[in-house]
Amino acid sequence: MYESGRKWKMLFLGMYNHSVDSKNRLVLPSKFISKLSESIYISIGFDGCLEIRNEKDFKEYSEKLLELPNTSRDARQIQRVFLSLSSKVEVDGSKRVLVPVNLLQKASIDKDVMIIGVGKTIEIWNKTKFEAYSKEAESKYEEAAERVSNNEHNK
Repeated sequence: MYESGRKWKMLFLGMYNHSVDSKNRLVLPSKFISKLSESIYISIGFDGCLEIRNEKDFKEYSEKLLELPNTSRDARQIQRVFLSLSSKVEVDGSKRVLVPVNLLQKASIDKDVMIIGVGKTIEIWNKTKFEAYSKEAESKYEEAAERVSNNEHNK
């Protein structure tokens, strides 16, 4: 999936400590900003975080969600939650984004955050929640890799 040099350039990696200011603005890491357009999308993520996608990836992800059958209760729920808790935001001249209050509340973010690169997305976490999640996830990393490997092998 990431064979071409162009796709590798769009891969978000790493972990950064940052803070949300009193006006709900967040400075994004410069390594991430260079890979984003002026307009980005912030959405509710999984495990209690927020996700940032560039416009192209947000549209592709949203289109996949909208292809789910509207006759499925689960599909409708996923579409409603994700799309209603998504917002288009602009990156200002100081490399900041204004994070909508409702999204900050959903992710229990007040000031200190961890910003992590996860391939095609950037995640924003409440720092304390991320540290607890990370500690648990790292302790189960090898077990999870084995389960995923076994699931793929059994398909």
